[in-house]
Amino acid sequence: MKTLTSILLLALAIPSRGEAAFELMLTGARAAALGGAALTLHGDVVAGTMNPAGLAGLRGVSLVVWSIPSVFGIDGLQRTGCSAGLALGDIPVAISASSLGLRGYKETSLALAAACAGSGGWSAGLRIRLEMLGIDGYGQTTVPALDAGCRCEIAPGYQIAALLTNITATRIGSAGEPLPVSLAIGCACAPGEAGATFYARCCQELLSPLEWDLGAAYAVIPELVLRVGLSSEPSLMCGGFGISLDPVAIEYGMTHHRQLGDTHHLSVSICLD
Repeated sequence: MKTLTSILLLALAIPSRGEAAFELMLTGARAAALGGAALTLHGDVVAGTMNPAGLAGLRGVSLVVWSIPSVFGIDGLQRTGCSAGLALGDIPVAISASSLGLRGYKETSLALAAACAGSGGWSAGLRIRLEMLGIDGYGQTTVPALDAGCRCEIAPGYQIAALLTNITATRIGSAGEPLPVSLAIGCACAPGEAGATFYARCCQELLSPLEWDLGAAYAVIPELVLRVGLSSEPSLMCGGFGISLDPVAIEYGMTHHRQLGDTHHLSVSICLD
């Protein structure tokens, strides 16, 4: 009964969308703690999971695993994933896999992403996804989707970024339900040398309300970063921290929904130059 009640609340709390499955979700504890305002993050494979242009600056080999043991506290509804990145000359590439599901229902995503960087502090990236939906009694279907992102440092400490998802307007299933098509724009600023960075993102998804996210991070010491965030769709209060013990980083994020409660996010990454 608790699971059924939670699922009904989830359906009521999140605004109705014109798309079917595969709503883009927060990937990794860092993005979750910032409320999703993570388009401008860059330089590692974790950033590349939110915006393929964020792979620019990746060095050596990088691996991250992330987990959401219980989405909104719903028994059995969990999300897990992993991503690995490698710098091939001046072109960083990454592969990733993630799954979300309940018993009898599962969404699986496989992705390949690459980025390039140019003079002037800009970068661009592409990501090809294979989205697989399996429902007991109905079989499984697989469709491709394409995303594109860019990022630019317009001044020292000030960045802007954009992400366009599902450029091909891919549809899934026998009914041809569209996967999410969205345009997101983000920015970040780190004024002075106080150790604080502020983030913002707005996103317009086809047939859905405008979404906005705000986040802030503060480096207490180089090895410890505290993060907070707000998200509008659904309405979430977020927070978390990151601990860097080179070459390993451990990050935790929590998102709180007024009706559905807390969701815990955990990421562990390793980077070998």
